[in-house]
Amino acid sequence: MNVAHPASFRDPSGFVFVEDRKFFRKILPPYFKQYEHFIDGDLYSNLVERKWLLSHKEVSRSAAEIVLEPEQLDFVSYPYEWSVKQLVDAALLTLRVHREALSAGMILKDASAYNIAFHKNSPILIDTLSFDFYVENTPWRAFGQFLSHFLAPLCITKFTDEHFLRQLIGYLDGVPLEVVRSYLPIKAYVSPFVLFNLILPARYATKHQSRHGESVSSSSGKLQLSAQLRMIDALIAGLDDMSFSSSTEWEGYYSHNNYTDQAASDKKNIIQGWFNTLSPQKLWDLGGNDGEMSLDRAKNIESLIVSDIDENCIASCYERAKNQASNIYPVVSDFCSPSPGIGLGNSERDSFLQRMKDYRPDLTLALAIIHHLSLGRNVPFSRIAEILSGITDSLIIEFPDRDDSMVRYLLEGKREFVDHFNFYTRSFFEESFCQYFQIRESIKIKDSNRTLYLMQVK
Repeated sequence: MNVAHPASFRDPSGFVFVEDRKFFRKILPPYFKQYEHFIDGDLYSNLVERKWLLSHKEVSRSAAEIVLEPEQLDFVSYPYEWSVKQLVDAALLTLRVHREALSAGMILKDASAYNIAFHKNSPILIDTLSFDFYVENTPWRAFGQFLSHFLAPLCITKFTDEHFLRQLIGYLDGVPLEVVRSYLPIKAYVSPFVLFNLILPARYATKHQSRHGESVSSSSGKLQLSAQLRMIDALIAGLDDMSFSSSTEWEGYYSHNNYTDQAASDKKNIIQGWFNTLSPQKLWDLGGNDGEMSLDRAKNIESLIVSDIDENCIASCYERAKNQASNIYPVVSDFCSPSPGIGLGNSERDSFLQRMKDYRPDLTLALAIIHHLSLGRNVPFSRIAEILSGITDSLIIEFPDRDDSMVRYLLEGKREFVDHFNFYTRSFFEESFCQYFQIRESIKIKDSNRTLYLMQVK
């Protein structure tokens, strides 16, 4: 008997299960008619051809179940780990899929952001069971869910808090529409797009809640198909026009840093030499900024994860990755506070570290990060090494010594406690990491106070 994945228990139409480290989807009899209509028409093939829906193959069929094997994903990130640009693109995809479904006599019955993943540098719908028959003159019953999962967090980010997407970890079912208005400032009401597509629907949802607190706004009333299509087109146009602006400390780091041209060139050459020797297929660029040191290598490997605490850097990485044919996953993540497991049983959405362990990169790049963790965040060398050893096979890590300008800056910030950080030496760094890794090679970067290490997990 197949056991449903912890994240797949809400839909009575079927569920996802794992077998031999592969994901499968089981369809149950209540959804057979919808599935047959979806597959037999042009909708499935059109969506797959446009790369809007994850493809699958049917592996078994009986009167009790249909089992599908979908195209496998290397890594899944969640909305609270996305940049704003990723959430916008995921929202646009959701709307376009729904519009395409309407043309085939179906609707997208679910508009959860968790039904979208990123695959080959673009958003893609991963839930084959999200489609249902369209009933004439009925509104889009997932409209409220779309507002909660997409438009609400985007508008709050634009008008109130540029870091709001990180808070989505506390809103697994989307931002409640009844609290949206409390987030938005008066200036948001001046925007006709926000007023008519979010604020007024949120007010209606609050007014027309059922006695159990559930919104009935998205499933009541009548709406002609032509009006629904106009609504979708207006949402698409409005999202296309939304602008987000912010600046952060690390954006453009590799364009404005303390490396000389010779040091930067030597660093890239050393890494490339080790990369050629190792020939990794799965790469993790930890603290990778905008992917400057890893994106060029992605074309020769199976997949690349670029993680960084800075949302703008990840947004830049995402935009750069769109122009590549490789499979790149940009993720907003803080090494010192990665996403935990959340949801039912704390297992509905896996923690970032658990997903990284399942991904198991052949090689991890940890460049220009160790001093920020050990001096800026007070994390012991040994703890950093322990965490990384549980995730990766090989490690390229950069150590700036005490004469490096950034290290001096961080130490000066310790003021009267600077003597407490006398441990920050290359010898103690090597001793700490050698508890978990074997140092295969170390090379000092020319014209710098930094050393690169190639390590292998013990």
